[in-house]
Amino acid sequence: MEKLNDTLRLAACGAGLCGFASLATASPVTYDVVTGASSNVTLIASNANNGNTLLSDGVLPMTSASLVEFDPAAMTLPSFDFADSGPTTLGLSGALAAYSLEITSLNVAPLSPYSSTVTSTGTNSYNFTLGELAASGNWQLIQNSSGDPVPGQSGTFNHTVSTFTGQFGVSGADLQNLTLTGISLGQVTIEGTPVNLSADVMFNGATAVPLPAGIWLLGSGLAGLLSAGARRRRNVTA
Repeated sequence: MEKLNDTLRLAACGAGLCGFASLATASPVTYDVVTGASSNVTLIASNANNGNTLLSDGVLPMTSASLVEFDPAAMTLPSFDFADSGPTTLGLSGALAAYSLEITSLNVAPLSPYSSTVTSTGTNSYNFTLGELAASGNWQLIQNSSGDPVPGQSGTFNHTVSTFTGQFGVSGADLQNLTLTGISLGQVTIEGTPVNLSADVMFNGATAVPLPAGIWLLGSGLAGLLSAGARRRRNVTA
């Protein structure tokens, strides 16, 4: 009878191991941003009247709270959040060369309803389509000669993009080069000039997955199995 009980316990333990492996395989993976030059939001500004570039490479570093969630089983991106760690001051050019643009609280995140699809394009290489997403933030015009804010020249941008496409790669525990190019931030008026704003996102992330609850249940099961075996041995000895 004791051999039968031991067999049942081992079978239950094996089932728990299999269940845990299945859980780990099916779970979405969260990637925390790798901060630095490799992960940023690039702001682009152009004159809406003539298309002239006013800002071409305004780099906004990402905050450490930025993240991407990828579900390889469902082939979706269930969640993401890109935020700048500003405020960041960016020099303008052309007709607005006397000024700089201070950007704060830039954020790109999903809206509700939100959906996403991911397709493989080769070994560890993927394309994705997602929507809706919102891009928002605050801006303030700065006078270069004095460094002071220009009165009456500040505001917010809040723009919705219904569908967006991009690509990314996965290498080991890292998600590499997830890009969103040409995210519209809408139009603002600066010193009487209508300015179109857009942003490009480059995200590189490292896996940051806490131990799932299943592992603690597995640990409890193993402890129970060992405890039951010890009690049986004590009873036999007695």
